[in-house]
Amino acid sequence: MKLGRMDGGTAGTVVVGFASTEWELQPVTAADDERAIAGMREFCNSTSPSAMRKAHGGANIETSTNWRV
Repeated sequence: MKLGRMDGGTAGTVVVGFASTEWELQPVTAADDERAIAGMREFCNSTSPSAMRKAHGGANIETSTNWRV
């Protein structure tokens, strides 16, 4: 897995209204691909949103898959 890009905010000391992260995965098998995507979705849909919403009620994480081989 490789972090491709992180974007958002205007300064290091400012809480951002929006941020995005793009990551890439080069799986060896289709099972590796499915396992990695499922793990990332599970993380995004469980721990992070509830913790973020304690600080900001409107916080959310959206995921999408751009392409698969």
